[in-house]
This record gives sequence, structure tokens and C-alpha cells, in this order.
Amino acid sequence: MKWSQAQSSAITTTKRNLIVSAGAGSGKTAVLVERVLHLLETDPALNMENILVMTFTEAAAGEMRQRIAVRIQERIQEYRQMGNSAAAQRLRRQSSSLWQAQISTIHSFCLEVVRQNLLYLDLAPDFRLLDANEQALLSIDVANHVIERALADDSGDAQAIRQMMIGLRLADDKNLAKVLLRLYDAANSQVHPETWLQEIAQAYPSTYRLWSETPFANAFSAWVLEHLEMAHNDFALAHTLAETIPEVDKYAAWLQDAKDIVAQARHAFESATGTIDFDELAASISRFTALKSPRSSYKGPELQQIKVLRDEGMESMKAIVPVLARGVEGLSQDLVLLSPHIKTLCQLVEAVIEEMRRRKQAEGVIDFQDLEHLAFTALADEQSGALYRLQENYRHVFVDEYQDTSPIQDAIVDLATLDQDNLFAVGDVKQSIYRFRMAEPGLFLNRYGRYQAEDGGLAIDLTENYRSRDGVVHFVNFVFGQLFSPELTGFAYDKRARMVVGASYPPAEPSSPLVEVHFLDRSSALSENVQADSTEVARQESAKPFEDVDVSALEREARVVAKRIREMMEAENVQVWDNKAGANRKLAFGDIAVLLRSGRGALNTVVDVLQASGIPVSATTSTGFFEALEVQWLMACLSVIDNPRDDLPLVTLLRSPFVGWDENMLARVRLSSRRTLWDGVRRIARHDDEASLDESQKRIRDEDSVSRARAFLQQLETWRTFARQSSVVDTLYRVMEDVDYMRYVRGMSRGKIRKANVQKLLDLARAYDERTNFAGLYGFLQQWQREDEADLDLGAANVTEPDAVQVMTIHRSKGLEYPVVFVIDLGKQFRLTQDILYVNRDVGIGAVAYDPHTHQRWRTVSSIAATHAERRSTLAEEARVLYVAFTRARERLIVVGSTQNLARQVNKAVYAHGGQRQQLLAGAFTGAKSFMDWLLPIMLRHPRATALQQLVQSDSWDGHVFATEGDHLALYVYDMNQVAASETKRQNVDKSSEWAWDAIVERIAQQPRERATIRIVDRPDHALDVLFGKVSATDMRRLHVALMGDAPVRRRQAAASLLEDPAFVRPNAVTPREEGIAFHAFMQRFRMSIDGDEASIAQEIERLIEEKQIDAKIAAAVNIPQVARFLQSPLGRRMQKGLRVFREQPFFHRIDVPVDNGRRTVPIVAQGVIDCLVEEADGWLVIDYKTDHVDAANVTSAKREYEAQVATYLEALRPLTKTKPVQAFLYFVRPNTALEVESLSLPDIFVELLRRHRQQGE
Repeated sequence: MKWSQAQSSAITTTKRNLIVSAGAGSGKTAVLVERVLHLLETDPALNMENILVMTFTEAAAGEMRQRIAVRIQERIQEYRQMGNSAAAQRLRRQSSSLWQAQISTIHSFCLEVVRQNLLYLDLAPDFRLLDANEQALLSIDVANHVIERALADDSGDAQAIRQMMIGLRLADDKNLAKVLLRLYDAANSQVHPETWLQEIAQAYPSTYRLWSETPFANAFSAWVLEHLEMAHNDFALAHTLAETIPEVDKYAAWLQDAKDIVAQARHAFESATGTIDFDELAASISRFTALKSPRSSYKGPELQQIKVLRDEGMESMKAIVPVLARGVEGLSQDLVLLSPHIKTLCQLVEAVIEEMRRRKQAEGVIDFQDLEHLAFTALADEQSGALYRLQENYRHVFVDEYQDTSPIQDAIVDLATLDQDNLFAVGDVKQSIYRFRMAEPGLFLNRYGRYQAEDGGLAIDLTENYRSRDGVVHFVNFVFGQLFSPELTGFAYDKRARMVVGASYPPAEPSSPLVEVHFLDRSSALSENVQADSTEVARQESAKPFEDVDVSALEREARVVAKRIREMMEAENVQVWDNKAGANRKLAFGDIAVLLRSGRGALNTVVDVLQASGIPVSATTSTGFFEALEVQWLMACLSVIDNPRDDLPLVTLLRSPFVGWDENMLARVRLSSRRTLWDGVRRIARHDDEASLDESQKRIRDEDSVSRARAFLQQLETWRTFARQSSVVDTLYRVMEDVDYMRYVRGMSRGKIRKANVQKLLDLARAYDERTNFAGLYGFLQQWQREDEADLDLGAANVTEPDAVQVMTIHRSKGLEYPVVFVIDLGKQFRLTQDILYVNRDVGIGAVAYDPHTHQRWRTVSSIAATHAERRSTLAEEARVLYVAFTRARERLIVVGSTQNLARQVNKAVYAHGGQRQQLLAGAFTGAKSFMDWLLPIMLRHPRATALQQLVQSDSWDGHVFATEGDHLALYVYDMNQVAASETKRQNVDKSSEWAWDAIVERIAQQPRERATIRIVDRPDHALDVLFGKVSATDMRRLHVALMGDAPVRRRQAAASLLEDPAFVRPNAVTPREEGIAFHAFMQRFRMSIDGDEASIAQEIERLIEEKQIDAKIAAAVNIPQVARFLQSPLGRRMQKGLRVFREQPFFHRIDVPVDNGRRTVPIVAQGVIDCLVEEADGWLVIDYKTDHVDAANVTSAKREYEAQVATYLEALRPLTKTKPVQAFLYFVRPNTALEVESLSLPDIFVELLRRHRQQGE
């Protein structure tokens, strides 16, 4: 491999500490692996066990070990070819010892240090490591215990704590506990937690001291200067407009005075002596408050713009004037008054630390934070000998993702490499997005700055991007050149940080723009006088406005995504580069990722929209398990079994599929008793007080209601009796079996994921039973409640699909890359506020002053400083999150965002840069509430953003755009009405929303009367119990055959095929069942463009194996001659010539069965999968493959057996095929015979079933 000069330096430089700033796609892992190999080859005395590699995830450690192993094997082969057997033998020994080498997470390394120093650390050898959830629950318990113990004391300390709770407005114990735990976590990320707590307490002086001499001064001054800068910029722009118009000369004079006052205030903060001139500051504030707003009779359009700018400037000044008007003495005295409260709070945190140590020591457990501090303690003490032994063993230390280290982790790295000059730290501060895990990007920047000045080491920059096409790289540079700056994010996006195109791609196919930006207006229509640019909004002009419905902005964005995916996959025929094949290939669903800032509900919304558009989706999130509907239903059922008098779980259970009561039934229950809901259920079910009921109560207790209530109580009592004698997991199984729960869950949207969530709950229950020796249901519910209240989440179960669009959070995508990436939901607001008190790890605690007598509150220097510092840190991380999202794209990047009143936001964005400066103003950066607040002003200055620039009022647009390195951008502006409300149109086919199968079954599932599979729900007509709530297409076939008067005899081969010989008896034989599975697998995945001869089919099978679309075992079972016969048949040729082909197409269909002589209907949900659906120029074609043992003589009778199954397909397709005829064929593979099948009445099948059931009852 050819290395760049920077990469070569990173690989070969030794005997110096190195920090490598590796931009996205710069090959940092490859460089790290090559450096390991280089060290082994150039130092004969070095072995793998002498190399320490620390990563931040187990997955990264595993990948690192694997890549080192592969590279060593490659080098061994090279040496063998060169005839250097000695070198090959040495590397072979290193390869053998690789799996014992210390390539692990930093916590695994710390665990190893702790285990080697148990005696010194006074730890028992059998200590247990708490997982993250256990640690969180223990922390909450300890915090609550410390609070209760402190308040129970009658000493003066308890009085001080009560005063603190009042003074800091923490009167609620829960709020106090939250603050204690936030400070506890922040303290434990430091090298010396108690020392850090003492320092932030001492930031509040006990005696009078100028606020400018406290640790809050810098952050507070930055806040003031930021607002002054924004005000000055707005006043200056308004003045420039006003001074050219004689009729508004009073405005011009007022604006000039405002500018002068702001300049005076800025001068007071930026005096040459470095200290604040408080007299000048007070004078400027006094002048500003004395200003009187001018008036003017001028009605020109310029005046409105002048007023807008003036008001913006006034808003900036109004934020700081009331604070500064309190004067230096008032601001300084606030800190003194708050000092005792802050010290008491910090002492409580120290008590939490001490109690946590005591509790963990008593239980013989430690947590991950303990691992770090114990390892540091052992290494820092010379008497332990731990550092000496470590440095003797490890001659080289590697730290991957160094930007994500915390202070304590960085201190461990410093100790491990003390005086050794053997550190190799690699990372990218632009991708530091784990601040919530106490990562501190400033540590990377500090070390990088020192090494760049060659103070203790050497800094190397890897800027070449070998991942992305040039258009993506240029777009990223354009955006983040304006967003990143030393003042706002801590570093400059200069030549040492900007990405350089390093990837070599063939020309893109098609040659459309590689980067797309789609902006949606959430509110009203865009300005009617905006003339869309013909080039940039061609896609909008060709599309008619769609029907508007009330759906969320995210759903609209997801529909844009679905539309673009379909266009790229079908109309545009987008090609992507295949490294293995060394050529372009057609875009597949698995090449696409959709990234969001957060998961939970947003992720589910996107999945639903894509699935409704017929796009296969695989979703990945670390949250959502506790909120999953299928989990909540089960937990509500367990809660009611344990305690039926708890109304909330009871109403959840009654509305769930377990019972299925509607609002009317619940209303009857509520009206029947004024006590609890449980009393109401029992009251309806009683039969011994009929005589005492008046007419209204009798109407409430009709026969149906009484019957349903009694059935529920009987079922619940059965469950409660069982639960008293059984484990939690057995109780869950019993409940699920009684109502056929898994069948219902599988029928819901995202059924596979829901099923996996239920299985995950069962696993948790089983683990609880085993851990607690079957402690019972109450304990399990208590643990669940504690975890829920602690806001813990296990993450929804992940179900991977072989070829599906990946939907995930941006954090989850880190380290991954995809040919096509959508980044959406950019209008989602940042979480910029903390509950109660602000805590910033650099500034400390930000407390608001409070007078308990007058109940007045006011901002203080400390609260403003901590708020501002935390806001800046949070926004800087959000900018880095956006960088991570954009740099996941290899070939195409599509950005989708929406905002309220887009035109107004665009006009505001004009002033975000302050003239022609290619950098956002500080106020524009820190004032952002979402990614859109950054992207609008950034994109407004792009040469290709004509559609956005036309939204700017002509009198305020300066026409200035920034130069960019490439011309690969297309920008589109949408009114919300232009986004399809139903399934997005594609290729001029108007697909009805009824085609959204998952949406249909979700709606049907919400109708309690239609859940006929729930057996505890009685019906007035018990004959209807024979009807199914949901059937598969295969069930329809079986039912049809059973009801046929001359039903064909089941073929012996069909049953015999189920009784296969064991695999060891037929090691090389393929069973008919395996052959059938293989035929369907191939037909689902092969390329329609291949020839139908056997050689082409064999070649296609090899491709599918190589791309891991089918495994080798299935591929070996494909009967190639059978496939060839089908593809060469008239039906096969029709399929290959189709306009569009949908394979393995899932569907849901509602069958309305008439009952009560046609007076009403009972709905039944039919579901299934269509083998092949083909759109032709003049109609639709359905093909159902049958691999049964059927010969030519029996195909006609076999066709009759499958009529109802195919009829189900035809009825489900009816909404889609209203304007085109549809033909359906059964293709019997073995005799190579295709037979056309006509539809039949599906409701008639159930009507006949009911008739026969009633006859048997009579």
C-alpha cells in the first residue's frame, strides 16, 4: 500500500511521543496497524505482549486485533514469496501470541492493573464488577440515603442543609438527588474527585471579592461581549441602511448613539490593562437606559428592515443591561451570599462518594469509575511497584479515539508513558461526541498544542480523506469552515483540519449532484413571488402539489427520503463503487443509511414511513425498550396480577390486546363505581344486587358488559393463582400462551423487532429469577420501577435484515460508512437546558440567587457563567455531531431539514456572518437552537443555493457568496404541501395509502372488536368464535381445501417431505425442502438482467455468495436447471421484461365477513408474502412459485388447492390495480408448468365456515 508522507511519519517515527490528528476517512486504523507491524519488524526484541493498545469499545478492540492479525498474515505471505523464511517465522510467532496481547478497552486494561495489585489496593479477589444499570441504581439509592440521613440529624448540619435546599431552590428531595448525582459523576471523571469539589466550592468566596477575580469571570465576560458584539452588528447594519435615507435621519442618529454606547461597553471589557473598567461600564449602561426610541412617518420598505435590525440589537442589550445595572458590588455580593449553600452542597456530594465506597466495599463490588481510580492509585504510588512492572512489560502504548478520554483516563495514559517517549495517541477532536460520558476534547487539544510546539512530543496531521467522493469532501469543508473556530469550538478548521480529497473514484453514475440539501417549510406556503430556479428546483416543478394532511414534520421529511430512495433505486439507476469487484454496481437498499440526532420515537416514525413506502428497513437504537408498546402491555399485565387496585396498569391492560375493551366499556366501568377502576369491574360482574339497581345502572350493566367483565375476572384470577406458585418468566409464558400474544405481536408493524423485544423481556425475567432464587413477581416489578424512574434503558432489540436501509442515530453510526447517507430531522431542537442547577466541569456550579422572603430570583455571575460555558460546550459538541453525520457518506450525501416560517428564518440568516467574513458570528453560533439555525446561514452563502437566496428580501440581500472547491450541490426548497401526504408518488403510479400494509394493520390492531385472536374476550354471538382474528394466505388455502366438497387428497409426498433423514445420514444430499428454500432465495435476490442460461445462473450464484446475500449451503442447494427452465419460459421472460419487479412483497388485507344476515361485518386481517409482483406496461403480473412434488398429471388438482391463497393476493392488490388488469399464475417448478388462477370471494369462505359451525351446534 502506498502511504502519504504524513502517514509514513506516523508509521515510522519512534522514540518520541506522537499525537496523530486523523480526520474522517484518513485511514487512522490502517496507520495504527501498520505501525504495530513496523515496530515488530524493526525491533527483533519486541513481541506482541510488549505492546499495549487501548480503545474505547469492545467492538473496536476486536476489530483492531482482527486487522492486525490479517496484516501480519499478509506480511508473512510476502516474506515467503521473497524467500525470507526467518522473518516469516518470527511474524508467525507474533501472530500466535496476538490473541493474548493487551488489545482492549481502557477499562479492561484498568481491570488488569487492579487484578495485579489486589493486595496493595486491599481488594478481595472475588470482587464483582457492576454493570452500568446496577451502578446507576446503586447511586440513586445512596444519594437518597445520604439525604434522608442528613435531614434526620438534629445538629446544625441538618439546618444548613435545609437552608441550602431553600436557597438553591432544591426543596424537592428528588431534585436534590439529581444534582448530587450529576456532581458525583462529574467529580469521578476527575483525577481527584474531592479536590475538584473543594475547588468549585471555593469559587464562591466567603468574604467580599470582586466577581472579576473569581473563576467565573472569563465565562461571564464572554457572555457579555457576545451580546455586545451581536448588538453592535445589528445596530451597524441598521445604521448603514438608515443613513442613506434622509426621511429616517432620527433613526440614523439613534442608531449611531447605540453603536457608540455598545463600543464604550466593549472597551470597558477589553481595556488595555486586561482588567474591566467598571466606571466606564456603568456609564455606558446608564446612557443606554436613557435612550428614547425615535419615530418616523416614512413608509418605505427599508424602514421595516431597519426596525427589525434595531429590535434584534435591543434584544441583545436587554439580556445584559439588567444584570450589569446591578453594579459590581451587587454582582460580587451575590457570590458571597451563595457561598455557604454551595459548600454545603459539595459536602453532601463528598458524603455520597464516601457512602458509595462503603456500600460497595460491603457488597464486594466495584464500578467502572472505581476501575479507573484504583488503577491510577496503584500506578501513581511508587511503593506499589505497579508502574515499574507495567513499563517493563509494555514498551509501546497506543491509544485509539484519544479525543474521547476523560481527565482520569488521560492521567492513567500519562502515568503509563511517563518518561518513556512511547505514546502513540490517535484521534480526531472534530469527532468527539461523547461528552455525556465525561469525554473531554480539551485534553486532546492541549496535548496536540504542546506536541505541535514540540513540547514533549510530535503532532502529525492526517488530512487526506480516502472515504468520500470529492463532492462530499468539498461540501463538508464548506460547512465546517464556517462553523468551527478557536473561539467557539476550541480549534480552527484550517489546513491542518480541512479534509483533502484522497479517494480515487470513477465518474459518478449518474452524474447528478453528489450532495443534496432539502429544506422544508413547516408552516405556511412559501412566498408566491419567489421564482424557482429552473435548474435547482426542477424536481419540484415537475411534481404537482400533493394533498395536505396533518402529519408531523419528521414524517414529511421521511417521505422526502422515501421518494429519493425510490428515485435513486429505480428511475435514476444510481451506481456505487464495489471495492471487491473493482467496478460500479447498482445501488442496493443495504448501501443506504438514514441518520437522526436522537432515537426513541423519531426513529420509529422514520421506520414506519419507509416501510409504508415498500422500503425494507433495519433500525438500530440504544433506547426504546422500556417504551415499546409490546413490553408495556406485558408489564401492565404483571402489575395487575400483582396488584389489581392500581388504576394506571389496569386501564392499560384493559385497553391492551389481552382484554381489548373499548372506550364505551371503560366508561361503563367508571360509571358503575365511584371508587377505583377495579371496584368498577367487580361491580359490573356482580349478579347478586340486580334488584337494587335503578334503570340507569341497569343500562350500564347490559348482558354483554357483564359477560365480558366476568370473563376478565375469571382469567385474571387464573393468572394470579398461577403467579403465586410460579417464577416470573413462567408467569409471562402462561399469560402469553393464554391470549396467543406472540401471534398478535408478529402481526404488528415492525413485528420482528417487537417479537425480539418480548424475547428480551423474557430473558430479563429469567435472569432475575435465577439471580434472586425465584424471589417472586413483586420484587421483579419493584426493580423494573426503579430502573424506569432512573431513566435507564436497555435499548430496543436489534433485528438485522440482509438488504435493508439502515436507520440509526448519529452516535450509533460513528465508525461506520455508507455509500449513500441521509441526515434528517435537522430542525429538532437541541437540549440546552439542565434541570435546576447548571453544572459545568470547567466553571463549576451556576446558582441563581433567591430571596425566600420575597420569592424573587435573579441571575448571578456564576449562573450566567456556568450557563454560558455549558451552552458553548454543548453547542460545540452538537457541531461535532453534525460533522460525524456528514462524514459517514462515501459517495452521496442528502441533507433534509425543516423549520417554521422558512422565509423569515432565511432573512434573519443574512446577518449571521457580519459582512463578508467566512465565519459565523459568535451570537449566530451560540444562539442556535437546532442544526437548521446553522445550516440556513451557511447554505445561504453557497453559490448553488439560488432557491434559498430568492427567499431573501431584495433590499437586504448583499449578493455575497463564498467560494467553494466543487460544484456538486443541489438545493431544494419545499412548501410542506409539496410533500406527499400518502405514499410518495413514483414513476407516475398513484399508489393508494391502502398499499401501506403496516399502517393498515396498525389501525386495525387499535380496534378492540377486531382482535378475535384474544380468547378472553367474549362475543354475544358465540358462533363467531370460530372466526380467526388474523389469518395467513396459507391458512386461507387450508381452510378452502377443508371446506371443499371434493377436496383433493393430500399428496403423500408433501407429508413425507417433512420426515427427512438426519443430516449425518445424507451428508451431501439435498432434500426437497432445502431445494425449495434455495429456489425461493435465489429468485428473491438475483439480478433481472442476467441471461437465462445455466452458465449465467451459476455465475450469478457466485456473486450472491461473494456479496453475502445467500450463504454457501443454500447456494449449493439451488437446482440450476430448474431455474434456467423458468427463466427461459414465457412467464419467466415476462417477469424479466417487467417495468418494476417486487419480490417477497409482504402485505396485509382486511376481509369483511358479513354476519347477522348481512346487518354487520366482522373484520379479519389476512397477511402473507407475494413471491413475485411485476408491473407491466398494460397490467400487473403475480407469480407464486410452487416447489412441491407435483407431476404434470396432477397440476390441475393442485391448482384448485391453491386458489384461495392466490385469491388473497389478488384481493390485497385490488387497491393498487384499480386501473390496470392483473393476472395471477401458479408456477409449478418441477413440471415447469404455469397455470393462471382467477380470484374468488374470500368472505364466502368464512360464511361457509360459520354455516357449518352452526349446523354442528344444532
